Amino acid sequence: MAHTNGKLPWGLFYFHRFWRLTPVYAAVILFFLFLDPYIGNGPLWYHYIDHPNCEKYWWRNLLYISNLFPKSEMCIDWSWYLPNDMQFFVISPFILILLHKVPKVGAGLLATLTAISIIIKASLTAKYGMGGGLVGGGGGAGAYWDKIYDKPWTRISPYFVGMAVGFIMVRRPHLRMRPIVVLCGWVLASAVGLVVIYVINNQFYREWSRAEQSMYNGLASFTWALCVGWVILACKNGYGGWINTFLSWNFWVPVGRLTYTVYLVHPIILRNILFSISNPYSGKIIPMTTTFTGGIVLSHMVAFVFALAIEFPFANLEKLLIPSNVEKKKSEKERNKEQA
Repeated sequence: MAHTNGKLPWGLFYFHRFWRLTPVYAAVILFFLFLDPYIGNGPLWYHYIDHPNCEKYWWRNLLYISNLFPKSEMCIDWSWYLPNDMQFFVISPFILILLHKVPKVGAGLLATLTAISIIIKASLTAKYGMGGGLVGGGGGAGAYWDKIYDKPWTRISPYFVGMAVGFIMVRRPHLRMRPIVVLCGWVLASAVGLVVIYVINNQFYREWSRAEQSMYNGLASFTWALCVGWVILACKNGYGGWINTFLSWNFWVPVGRLTYTVYLVHPIILRNILFSISNPYSGKIIPMTTTFTGGIVLSHMVAFVFALAIEFPFANLEKLLIPSNVEKKKSEKERNKEQA
């Protein structure tokens, strides 16, 4: 936005996102529907292989509206975040343009919308008596999912935090902080992040009050996003130390390119492992570690095949059909050099 003076090629902006997400997404749905039933075997297998939701409602996934329907009607329900992400992406330019042209008004709107999302999530929790997270009352995990968990109006606050972090990075590309601020930032982000993850287990030992449930559900994802935002800002501006060194390790580059496809295929791999088991399964550390490690390795292997066969070729096809502005400028410079 800063490089284009607030101008946006709307058609290409939305097409790029759709093209980036959809080909391998559709391929995974097809694989899950037509090939997956023939891969495994076992006493539990035939309770797993029937996928009526994908036969009926696959089109909702490709239109990125599946999160607006009950979980009981979702095809590959673990992909619930993709429609959220697409819906957030659709509205994001309007806020970004406002942030670019009238920063104070844009920041105020961002803060207001974030607060509204938090209040809605907390209010729905109180109204339906939901437990913190997927644990607890109000009809259990299914009711929590349908009323709160995957709905865009309750999920968008972390997205807004990400937009705010990006805005700060553009406006303050070389942010300087005092050592005491850096120390307090890391301590606070670490402490709050750990609380968000582990405090939910307290519900197994005592029943939370309605206020505690509402506060946790309203603020958990938002505060987690703040913690991640701090890590990004600190590492980007040279305050990450060994954490930045670890996160910048070259090993993560090829792994990072597979994350989207791993996200799509890993539940299929794990379900195949679990539903193919023909003997009683022990929950002890060695069998669990073996299953966990095998799931990670197999997920990345299958994701590599999908990425190599579908995701990467479609990405390269887009580059051939629609060269980016950067590539256009490079080609223009090369032509100018040749003419000179």
